[in-house]
Amino acid sequence: MAVREKVMQGSAAGTVLVAYDAKKRSLPVWLVRNARWAREAPLSETQRTWLEQQGFKGTARKLALLPGPDGALAGAVLGLGEAAVSGQVTPDHYNETWWALSLKYQGIAPPSARGEAFFDPGAKYHVASNTPYMRYFLATILQFQFHRALTREAGCTGPLNRCSIYDNKKAGARLEAMLEMGQSRPWPEALNALTGSREMDASAMLDYFAPLQKWLDEQIKDAPRGW
Repeated sequence: MAVREKVMQGSAAGTVLVAYDAKKRSLPVWLVRNARWAREAPLSETQRTWLEQQGFKGTARKLALLPGPDGALAGAVLGLGEAAVSGQVTPDHYNETWWALSLKYQGIAPPSARGEAFFDPGAKYHVASNTPYMRYFLATILQFQFHRALTREAGCTGPLNRCSIYDNKKAGARLEAMLEMGQSRPWPEALNALTGSREMDASAMLDYFAPLQKWLDEQIKDAPRGW
């Protein structure tokens, strides 16, 4: 199966998981806000915020698949691959570069000196098996784009992270129409069938995580940055 089909496959599966996470989140948030015990013994704003932010625990793990400051493992894997392919790093510096990227993106260092006699990147299966890591990166972006399109189809107008397509037949039919294409049509056509656009758009991730971003910005205000 080509990488592009793997990307679309992963995106569709991830969309279902994002929708499930939104559905799962709606129950504890409803309880916190509406249950009689909550009204009789109100929770502090800090407690409410903490409980609501827990709903991001599942989906926030997807951020680690993005290269860049927020993408730990992906940043190291893709960074080494890009440097090697471009010729910026030669084979006699692969291990050194791997640990430099691991420190930069993950804040970790080897417990003892690791020279070029070792190939520590190979401990990551995808490196040793030459499995393209880019597909996870692209699928992560697309699944939130899919989720936003489906929640709009379902008529949800609230915050994206609270919208669920659970048991919505219109959203289900839209997703099914795309899945039925299989590999018969180019992936941009499948993307257009679901989202109305032939272009990938990462803004859905920003929309989804906007409440978490706001909360995190408040928590780390004036905090020292770096490892």
